[in-house]
Amino acid sequence: MKNRLSIWLSGIAIVVISAIGIGCGTHNSHEHGSGTASNGASDAIRQAEAINNDYVLKYEWPEKPRIGSRALKVTLTDKAGTPVEGAEVAVSYDMPSMRGAHDTTENMKQNANGDYLLPIHFVMPGDWEIVISAMKDGVEIASELILLDI
Repeated sequence: MKNRLSIWLSGIAIVVISAIGIGCGTHNSHEHGSGTASNGASDAIRQAEAINNDYVLKYEWPEKPRIGSRALKVTLTDKAGTPVEGAEVAVSYDMPSMRGAHDTTENMKQNANGDYLLPIHFVMPGDWEIVISAMKDGVEIASELILLDI
């Protein structure tokens, strides 16, 4: 009897600990860009690979990515840190598990500070794939792939 009670309590403890662990991880976002990972915190700034080492693309989530509209901020500079003028920055985003169901491609707007901003609409939880592509004079100068778990 004592042995059965011990086994039963151990089983309940495992279920409770597992449930707590699952609940804590439900809303964490994970970014994978340029081989880095982040929890999607507001200070998460990631630097992307430059295509020819002449340009630097960085992205930031001012607010943690989650369901709803969340701003994506991109900066594109040359190696000296000067904003690139006349570049076109486009963002495509979709859910890989439902390819095409939420597929969206939009051009980012450059503000007076030289930053590019775009609201990304996360309509449901799950894995999301975001591709940032920067073009200048018809040539791709930088790109980045971001994978998120919303």
